[in-house]
Amino acid sequence: MKKVVIICLFLAGILGIGAYLYSYQYFVQDKVQESEVKQSSVVLPETVAAVVQTEERITRDTLYYMETYRIDQNTTIRETKRMPSEVIGNNRRQFAEYLEKMMEEALEEEQKNGFLSIELIDFSKDAVVVRKSYKEPEKECEFYLDVQMGRVIVRNSLDDSLYAYTEIKFETLPENLKREILRGYPVENLEVLYEFLESYSSWREGRKWQEGCFRLPIT
Repeated sequence: MKKVVIICLFLAGILGIGAYLYSYQYFVQDKVQESEVKQSSVVLPETVAAVVQTEERITRDTLYYMETYRIDQNTTIRETKRMPSEVIGNNRRQFAEYLEKMMEEALEEEQKNGFLSIELIDFSKDAVVVRKSYKEPEKECEFYLDVQMGRVIVRNSLDDSLYAYTEIKFETLPENLKREILRGYPVENLEVLYEFLESYSSWREGRKWQEGCFRLPIT
């Protein structure tokens, strides 16, 4: 009887030891896998530094090109400019923000010259290229030419009122000019108006004014 008890205890001990070893092995394996997952998801400081270091930035040696693009003339002029000290060290995003500020602070004189936009064309540590686009502003014409009773007349562009009438006969004008006058030939100001009338009449010196209008004698 004692032998049976001893054998049962011995077998129970072996089973207990086996269960413990199996549990310990499973626990160790689980910890190893967890550690591997953490290591794979952690970005080392050296890696972060390397990524930051590869981002291109403006240096004191970076060339700065400024292009002036005239849309109406389809011409581009490139000039080399001095790099502003405040953008040294800028990355692409920071430099683009600097250009946006320039756009907002565009000088009134530039706007008068038809300034439209400023954009970043190319960016690298070696060179940056910026383009400023312009378009000649449309001139507001003060007068336009029309026809009345076979004669050329001048009207105010603002309200279409009669400004002046001339003795220039419409039928004597070139065909292309006739077509333009029928569409409403724009005249920028008085100086341009006088130049036009002198070109198509014998008027040189005197101007006869009658109630805000004038006549030009035709020879």
